[in-house]
Amino acid sequence: MLTSFMPFYKKYSTTDAFFKFISSEHIHKFWQELQKRMARVDKKFIFSAELKKMIENIFLKKIHTF
Repeated sequence: MLTSFMPFYKKYSTTDAFFKFISSEHIHKFWQELQKRMARVDKKFIFSAELKKMIENIFLKKIHTF
């Protein structure tokens, strides 16, 4: 919602870069890629630490249930 696009626009796929970053618990790479994409739209856009923590908790709990 914050970025105006969905990182997972297709059905879950193990070849999706965002999925690979999260599933391998390289969450910092997920944020780097997302930030890079956002810089194309708004160079000043920053994800807050609180938002990152919330999203990471959701993703990591979901990944560990697969």
